[in-house]
Amino acid sequence: MSPPADPASALAAPDTLVPERLLHDAEVVLYASRPSPLFVLLVSGPVIGLAAAVMAALTVADKAFGFEAPLRMVGNIALAVVLVRLVAACMQWSGRLYVLTNLRVLRLRGAMRVDLWECPLTHVQRIEPMAGPGERLLGLGGIAFYPADARPPAEWSALARPAEVLELVNETIRRGR
Repeated sequence: MSPPADPASALAAPDTLVPERLLHDAEVVLYASRPSPLFVLLVSGPVIGLAAAVMAALTVADKAFGFEAPLRMVGNIALAVVLVRLVAACMQWSGRLYVLTNLRVLRLRGAMRVDLWECPLTHVQRIEPMAGPGERLLGLGGIAFYPADARPPAEWSALARPAEVLELVNETIRRGR
């Protein structure tokens, strides 16, 4: 099945992701998405790397110097730490939602306590593409939103198709002004 020719239709997500109570009258959802599932690996990467480095160092020390480390116990602890981090990352992923409507930009995050950042399109001073080294490695990217007022900026991170989403956001902001 080939993708649709219109990038906006390829990016549009069902309104079922967005709770009705978040929308105002006459507000239409143009884009709604969670970060890429690779977000889980992206945020868990440092913990996975540290656990692997500790295990490698203990294995080398055991073989080279006769250091009698309880490798199985340390390995089980490292595995438990990695699994806990992966579960926490899955909760972070499921608690994030990026929404673009015909009137506002929204970012929801948090599994237990939800943090809602919203900005009317007319108050978005500028947007910038962004991507950290891990995101670039995984083919992901993000968008930083800078409001015209004193509010801090917000970002949509770990987007699967950041260039297409950026194009849609730019076009929507131009039409919203």
